[in-house]
Amino acid sequence: MIADVEGERGHLVELLTRSSERTEPVCPHFGVCGSCALQHLEAGAAAKWKTRQVAEALRAQGIEAPVHPVLSFPAARRRRAALRVRRTKKSVLLGFHGRRSAQIVPLTSCPVLHPQINALLPGLAQMLKSGLTRRGEAALNILWSLEGADIAVTGGREPDLSLREELASRALQLDLARLSWNGELIVRREIPPVLQFGKIRVTPPPGGFVQALEAAESRMMAFITGWLAGAQHCVDLFCGCGTFSLPLAQSMPVVCVDSDAAALDALQTAISGTSHIRPVTTQKRNLLNTPLSAGELERFDVAVFDPPRAGARTQCLELAKSGLSRIAAVSCNPVSFARDARILIDGGFELVDVRPVDQFAFSPHIELTALFQRV
Repeated sequence: MIADVEGERGHLVELLTRSSERTEPVCPHFGVCGSCALQHLEAGAAAKWKTRQVAEALRAQGIEAPVHPVLSFPAARRRRAALRVRRTKKSVLLGFHGRRSAQIVPLTSCPVLHPQINALLPGLAQMLKSGLTRRGEAALNILWSLEGADIAVTGGREPDLSLREELASRALQLDLARLSWNGELIVRREIPPVLQFGKIRVTPPPGGFVQALEAAESRMMAFITGWLAGAQHCVDLFCGCGTFSLPLAQSMPVVCVDSDAAALDALQTAISGTSHIRPVTTQKRNLLNTPLSAGELERFDVAVFDPPRAGARTQCLELAKSGLSRIAAVSCNPVSFARDARILIDGGFELVDVRPVDQFAFSPHIELTALFQRV
C-alpha cells in the first residue's frame, strides 16, 4: 500500500496488494466515522490481533501468563452507546464524531448497535430537536435495558415547562423506559429500565456505566464467580451498581466500594428487601486517591477490582501487601492491567488465568478478566 504517514498515524492513499486478512467494511461510514477502526480486518484475524495485544502488554512487563483466545461476540448486540447530537438550520445531526474530528457523522443505523437502538435513532433525532441550540452539541447516552430504552441527555438547553411537556410526550410516543435531561428526570415508566445481575434486577442511574454486551457480561460473571467459589468474604472494588457484586452475593457476603454515589444508591435500592442473597454493604470512596489499605483488606479472603482505563495502581499496591488468597481482575486496558499485574506478582501473587473479552467489534478496544492467586 501507499500511505501518507505523520508521526504514528497514516492515511491510506492506494491499496496495491490485497491481504488475505482484508475484508469489505460492513458500514458505508467506515473510514469517516470515528467509532470503528477495524471493519476492514477479517474477524478471525482481528480476534488473533486482540489476543496478541493482551499477551504483548503482559510481556512488556516481564510477565508470561496463559492468555486464552479472545472471546468474540456477534456485532449488532451493543446495548449502550454514547452519541453526539447537534442542531443545524435544517436538521438534527445524531451520531458519532468523525475520525480525528469534532464533526458529527449522522447515523440512521449502526452495525454494532442493538437493532432496537437503531430503530429508535430517527425518532430520537426528532425528539431532541426542540431541546437543542445551534451553539454547541449535546451528548446522548442510550442503554437498551430489559424494559426498553433508557435515554440520558446532557448539554441540551435548560427545560422550561413547555419543553418538559414536549419531551415527555415524545418519550411516551417512542415508548422509552426513562428519559433524563441535564440530570433531571423527565419521564419514567411504571416499570423502570432494569438490568439483571445474577438473580437481582437493578435500575442503573441515568447514563451510568454498564458492560456493553449482555452476553459478554454473562461470561465475565461466570468466570469471576467460578474463580472465587468457596470464599468466605469478598470486597468488590470499583463495584459500580453491582455487576459482579450481586452474583457473588449469592454465595458470600460482599462489601461494595465505589466513588459513584448514584451507582451505589442503585445497588442499595436493588437489594433492599431481598432475602435470598448474603449480606451486601456499600461504601462510597475514591479508591484512586484513597485505596483500601492492606489492614482494611484483612477481613476479606478474596477481592474483585474493575477500575477505569487508567487502572488501579494505588489500590494494587495495597492489594499486594494484603493477605488475600485470590483476586479477580477486570480491565478495559491491557497496558494498565499489565502494570497492575506486575505489582501484584511482585507482592506474591501468580497470574494464573487471563480471558480477553471482545465487547467492541470493529474497534481496537479489548476487555479482559483475570485471576491472581497468592503463591
